[in-house]
Amino acid sequence: MRTIRKTTKSQRTPTTEIRGLILDASKRIIEEDGYDAFTIRLLSEKADVSPASIYRHIGDKQAVINALIDDSFQTLREKLLRVTTEDPLQRLYDAGVVYRGHAKASPGIYALLWRWHAGEASEACLAAMTELVRYGQAAGKIRRDDPHLIAWSIWSAVHGFVQFETRPEHDTPVDDDDAAYSFLLRLLIRGVRAPQTVSEGMATIADVF
Repeated sequence: MRTIRKTTKSQRTPTTEIRGLILDASKRIIEEDGYDAFTIRLLSEKADVSPASIYRHIGDKQAVINALIDDSFQTLREKLLRVTTEDPLQRLYDAGVVYRGHAKASPGIYALLWRWHAGEASEACLAAMTELVRYGQAAGKIRRDDPHLIAWSIWSAVHGFVQFETRPEHDTPVDDDDAAYSFLLRLLIRGVRAPQTVSEGMATIADVF
């Protein structure tokens, strides 16, 4: 009598797909159940792969979380690089909108970004933001200070707003989050504009600030 052996998903699915299944299931757990509910056992059930497969393809719980963080920063970086508005100030504003949208799309994952050091992934993301600043400086629209410091300062400010906004208790002290965030971006851009652009009177986003 021939014995029929059951083939597990990890045996019949390519490694890259298994990794994707694990990360997708991890995201669902974080967003739906929260970080405290995250376990390898639950992940195994949600992803329909064995715990051994999770350890083999990614690692332990912290390794999975680190992979989620790296993936989120990489996705954000790619979104920022796709912001190619011609006007430098409008481009900076649009990048701020993209940042907030990324965080609000996955607030659970966003909260994890700042619980552990993300290393190269976060640095690459900051580098993309720094390039936005350099683009504005090359056009003479952004002040000639350290572009890395300008980018980091803007990032810190928008992160503070978004962190308040995406908390479960949602305790921002404003009635209209959209209007408040737009005001914050305009305030930040006004602060980094090159001095000579203040009186140019151009019919661009600069007039808004």
